[in-house]
Amino acid sequence: MLVVAVGLAALAAALAVYLLLEKVGAAGIPLALLRAAAWGCLAVLLLDPGCQRSGGTAPPVVLLDHSLSMSDPGAADGTGGARWRAALDTARAIAGRRGQILLFGAQPVALRDGARPDAPATRLVPAWREAAAFGGPVTVVTDGEVDDARDLPPDFLRTARVVVLPRASRTDVGVAGLDLPVALRAGDTATADVVLVAAGTGPTATATLELIEGTRVVARTKVATGAGGSFRRELRFVPAAPPAGSDRELRRYEARASGVRQDAEPRDDERVGFAEVARTSAIAAFSDSPDWDYRTLTGTLQRTSGVPVSAFVRVAPEGPWRDAGSLRPVAQSAVEAAARGASLVVVHGTPQGTSALAALARHGLWRWTAPRPGEIPGDWYVAPSDAPSPVGDALAGVRADSLPPLEALAEPPADSTEWTAVAARLGRRGRAWPVIVGSEQGPHRMVRVLGSGLWRWASKGGVAAEGYRSLVAALTDWLLAEPAREGAALAARRDSLNRGLDELLPRPHTLESQPGIRVAAAGEAEPLRHFPWVYGAALGALVLEWIARRRRGMR
Repeated sequence: MLVVAVGLAALAAALAVYLLLEKVGAAGIPLALLRAAAWGCLAVLLLDPGCQRSGGTAPPVVLLDHSLSMSDPGAADGTGGARWRAALDTARAIAGRRGQILLFGAQPVALRDGARPDAPATRLVPAWREAAAFGGPVTVVTDGEVDDARDLPPDFLRTARVVVLPRASRTDVGVAGLDLPVALRAGDTATADVVLVAAGTGPTATATLELIEGTRVVARTKVATGAGGSFRRELRFVPAAPPAGSDRELRRYEARASGVRQDAEPRDDERVGFAEVARTSAIAAFSDSPDWDYRTLTGTLQRTSGVPVSAFVRVAPEGPWRDAGSLRPVAQSAVEAAARGASLVVVHGTPQGTSALAALARHGLWRWTAPRPGEIPGDWYVAPSDAPSPVGDALAGVRADSLPPLEALAEPPADSTEWTAVAARLGRRGRAWPVIVGSEQGPHRMVRVLGSGLWRWASKGGVAAEGYRSLVAALTDWLLAEPAREGAALAARRDSLNRGLDELLPRPHTLESQPGIRVAAAGEAEPLRHFPWVYGAALGALVLEWIARRRRGMR
């Protein structure tokens, strides 16, 4: 409508110029039409309205699922088998000569010769974003087991064509999870958490679940799968000692399901995990003055650290070291070996009684000095502090008023460069003194507790007990930072060996077949200045008008 209005206005103005101002008469009408065309083109270029381009000719886009679940279990040639070939033929028939085929799985990629169904996941959202850029109708060819179907926009789920090539109903039992502690101690009882998934089994069906350490079966149990479902089992086992001459060993563990007749998918029957098995504990704690602080700390470490913890006590200055649990005497050489082999050494008690063991710490050291004459007794209340520290978030959300006071506190050196994790004031007045400080020198990390009475937090329960556990866990994580990175490397290696196994497990469909809705592509409104014919029309009309005027002897 805007273009028509501008054209009529330009025609009226041109007629007025030729008929009223120049008074050319009827012979001026053709000249007026040429000028009206030129003025109209210039006017619409100034107004720059949007013009609709036709969008109905965009070629189709086919999103083809190339996850591991699109392959046949018995495809020994690595090509994916007949199921993958059927999916390829379907996608090519839909795309035709002009269409585009994108493979989706972990990331969308264009279809190439020799493509295989090897993606370890089925994520459709990134491929949908890629397809939207092409502008054509979208078709999805999949087995219906899409991980992120809930994240797809509703208009795509409503309008896209979906072709589902489902896996046939079959009997399948697979291992869905294997959870192991990162560090194990040889000779201690450990627990592996294993998840078994079954589908298509009979009411009386059973499966054998085994845990294999290297080549040795260390645990076995029977699981009644019934008609199917998910089953979690704890397998207890005792790790073997590392080879002679070695204090620790990286060991491979494998959870395996077997004993199911006509298991159609054998590729998901095994899952791998790794753990570091050591002759000594990852944390070794020593005290020559055991008190409530030491008992509470060692108990909390055993519950929260997730690694083996050994605790030793000496109840007399010249007496032998004893196991804190059984009070059986332990040879001095065994105590020193435990300190040398531990990633974190905790020494509690008198400096003269624990300094030799503290010197054996190879990475993390936690010093907790028992009460001594230099400490100031009294009610030391935790003071809120904004001082930066690696464990600053440990007590986030815990009100200082909810924490019981400490029993005593020693004044730190005035020139200390250590960071402060917790500070306290005597009777809630005066300056705040550090309670827990820490430092780092190269690969060695150290934490010092300068007071006594933290056990009161744990004994009170509630928020105070949770704050104590959180603080101990945060300090332990910081002191074990290097082993934690090693644990991340073990997890990465485990995940690489288990890559794509979740795709092979029996899973519910999240997408169903649908014909889709044909939506006429309206195209985008494009500014008129992008169309070159407008400039050509204006210039041509002006040139023709000038030639005609010259022939009539007009300027």
